[in-house]
Amino acid sequence: MSYVVEVRRPGDQPSLTPDDFQRLIESDSSLTLTDGRLIIWNGPEDFDPLNVNVESDRLWTDSIGGSAQATYLEKLREIAKFLDANVFGEEGEDLSDEFPSDPDHPRHGISALVGLALFILTIPVLALFFVVRLPWMIWKTSRVLK
Repeated sequence: MSYVVEVRRPGDQPSLTPDDFQRLIESDSSLTLTDGRLIIWNGPEDFDPLNVNVESDRLWTDSIGGSAQATYLEKLREIAKFLDANVFGEEGEDLSDEFPSDPDHPRHGISALVGLALFILTIPVLALFFVVRLPWMIWKTSRVLK
């Protein structure tokens, strides 16, 4: 399943131009412009090339999907940053500022710590329930049944 993503400037900024795309190609040797309408990014060897369509005021691709999705999105964010543009999803959501899915990213460490803290706090609560409350409930129920 693929996901459509585009690189463009927000409505209050000047649109992208063919000169912007040419500067991009000249600055990044991993990008190849074919026939003026397609940019190909040859990224990591274990992924298929990313094909990015060139229109007069934006770049877009529907090649986002599968295991390479995070890598492709990071490259599109890099391109958008160079062009002073944003990355938008197929429903218009701004994907420019999302953090990478790299497990070494600092936000992932914070999420893990929060999860660990919640887990550690859960243990005493469950222990208290099983040691104190549950026996009391059993005792109370057995008295009612007599």
